[in-house]
Amino acid sequence: MGRTKRNLITLAVSAVLIGSLAGIYFWQDSRGAQEDANASPTPTGAPMPVLIDREESDIDRVVFESGEQKLTLVLEKRQNTYDEDATDLIWVVQGDEDIGISQPAARDMTRALYNLSAIEIIEDPVGTLADFGLDPAAATATAHYNDQTTAVVLIGKETPAKDRYYMMLEGDPAIYLVYTYLGARYFNGLNELIDRSVNFNQTESFEYMFIRERGRQPVEFGFTGTESEKSEMYDAYGIVSMTMIQPYPGRDLYYSNFDDHVMTNFNDFTLGELVSLRPDDLSPYGLDDPSLEVRFKEMFNDTHLFFGDMTEDGRIYCMVADKPSVFLTEYEYVRPMFKMNVFKFIERFVVIEDIYTCLSIKIEVPGSGLTHFIELEQYADGDGDKSFVPFVDGVIVQELAFKTFYKNTIGITIDAEVEEMDPDSEPEITFTFTFADKDPIVARYYSYDANFFAARVNDGLINNVTSKQHVNDVISMIPELATGKWDRDY
Repeated sequence: MGRTKRNLITLAVSAVLIGSLAGIYFWQDSRGAQEDANASPTPTGAPMPVLIDREESDIDRVVFESGEQKLTLVLEKRQNTYDEDATDLIWVVQGDEDIGISQPAARDMTRALYNLSAIEIIEDPVGTLADFGLDPAAATATAHYNDQTTAVVLIGKETPAKDRYYMMLEGDPAIYLVYTYLGARYFNGLNELIDRSVNFNQTESFEYMFIRERGRQPVEFGFTGTESEKSEMYDAYGIVSMTMIQPYPGRDLYYSNFDDHVMTNFNDFTLGELVSLRPDDLSPYGLDDPSLEVRFKEMFNDTHLFFGDMTEDGRIYCMVADKPSVFLTEYEYVRPMFKMNVFKFIERFVVIEDIYTCLSIKIEVPGSGLTHFIELEQYADGDGDKSFVPFVDGVIVQELAFKTFYKNTIGITIDAEVEEMDPDSEPEITFTFTFADKDPIVARYYSYDANFFAARVNDGLINNVTSKQHVNDVISMIPELATGKWDRDY
């Protein structure tokens, strides 16, 4: 084939290709123009100034409407609990004021009604308002201000890129763009606003605790001093020390042990899924007779919760004490609070008292016909140093030897918690302690089995056991004190 012929063929093919490309270009341009007429574009434009610039306190209420949903948030001005000169702005749901809502979430929804900025304005929009989802609007928010004026924000649909919402202000013909997160808030309902958080700090900040499992004795701790003493302690240390109120009054709480055995999971607690906003009947959830009640009170917070039945998927129904709604949360949060062994986080001694406040100890062993009486003559010198002279059954014994005996006596520990019992016999051993500054303490030991006594302090419950061997060893030391067997060199 000659060179001239090849050149002609090349030119012909090139012409065909150029013609084809031109045809595609004009077809796409025509198609794009047709699509612009039927879709909402994502145009660009210059940044816009603030559209609404007011104070939050200017608002009386905001009405949100989308589809069949209508939600009215009212801004209440309340006096601050701790500063009579301060005012708190609190958002509540009109008609459901007793439903606790998240204040940050409510402010996220209402902020645009007192401080609204757009990303940009659409210059020369192509299409009708309906093309932008603004006629009718997909959602509206109407702010009613205290000066009797109003502002209405209309939210359309998302842009094709799904990164903006179309927005208008009633009375303003311009179409604006706002960020997706802002536009999406106008579609929120009460479910998105409900406060699922529980406000409490570390255990050391508690001044009162109450945990009651259905069918079991409540576990209760509190500060036993005066209000002024509590305030002084809080100001000095930032904490309030608690002692047990029930079932073993006066016992100290070991905070770190309590955190490890009880609070580890609960520190992450949230209310979870909303099940019913305002149920007429709590029995389907087991909350008419709660399986667990928990209350943690701090200086500035009071968390009070009820728990009901478990579900098959490992969750448990719950509700806040002064709120009507029922939620479904993870059982694992509260699992350690069921069947608690309180001796894992309180002092385990049957009786623990200062030797320098004790005046006497009477030990009765009816089965052996034995009664021992111990008297302590307490002294304090001019410098405040304390000492005592111990008499055992009328015989003076060495002070150091008696301290060994006393250490063993108050060292009798509770080894396990058992089902509450009501003995049908008299105690096998009774210790009666008297003191200079408090009422007597009576510790009674009843036979439980071959290895354990059931212990009872004063009129408390009989629901724990202690080693028979330990108690009997203490009894056997008494006559040996008088013989000098336990004497020690100073």
